[in-house]
Amino acid sequence: MQLKTFGRRLFGLHVTEEEIQNLIEEGEQEGVINRDEHAMIDAVLDLDETRVREVMVPRTDIVSIEKDLPLKQVLETIITAGHSRIPVYDGDIDHILGILYAKDLLKYWGSTPDEVNLGSIFHKAYFIPEGKTIGDLLKEFKSRRVHMAVAVDEYGGTAGLITIEDILEEIVGDIQDEYDTEEQLSFSKLDEGKYIFDARFHIEDFENEVGVSLTRGDYDTLGGFVSHTMGHVPVRGEQCDVGSLRFSIEEADARKVTRILVTKSQSGDFEK
Repeated sequence: MQLKTFGRRLFGLHVTEEEIQNLIEEGEQEGVINRDEHAMIDAVLDLDETRVREVMVPRTDIVSIEKDLPLKQVLETIITAGHSRIPVYDGDIDHILGILYAKDLLKYWGSTPDEVNLGSIFHKAYFIPEGKTIGDLLKEFKSRRVHMAVAVDEYGGTAGLITIEDILEEIVGDIQDEYDTEEQLSFSKLDEGKYIFDARFHIEDFENEVGVSLTRGDYDTLGGFVSHTMGHVPVRGEQCDVGSLRFSIEEADARKVTRILVTKSQSGDFEK
């Protein structure tokens, strides 16, 4: 970044976040920083306001293994998921015992299943409240030298999983690794004013993509917003209108919505 001149104006000064934002805007206008750098600085400033629950992998999407799973199935799970760290649980996902590192299984390559005891090789899990800010968590990751944490809800149940990569992606955008595929898109634009969204799409990102402002509530995703608006978990074929938007359920199961067709009216609100 070409921020030397910009940085000198902040050095040794006590400034508010609003003043920093104004300087960033001015820096972009003057060409001292570019748009991507501006976005990254904004993201860093937001670290102390963004909660783990907004960034974590939700419990329904966690890839995990039972402590007594045969070695062959453990290896198959790791290879299929493409993760280097996987939670190990006892009975159910609310009772996570530790984190298994894929690299720790290398020394058992060629061993018989009876020679491998997962309980002796997994690492202690790091538990955090889902309401913790990712700014605080990033500091803890650094001081504790860990890369993954299990987020728990107020009752002690597993709410989700968060890694240092999840936090970095909040700053620099999606990080494509060797296991990601370009087909895993969160949304696609079908036509002018028509979109298909993954129901897990973050509500704030949805607003930015579609150019709308929605009422906030106790939800973080588009699927959560639609379920909250309808008052129940909708089924395929149901729809609801909110202002100039029509939400049509494309895919869902008994517990959650998975895909939503969004239509934005070009002529005002949909009629009630």
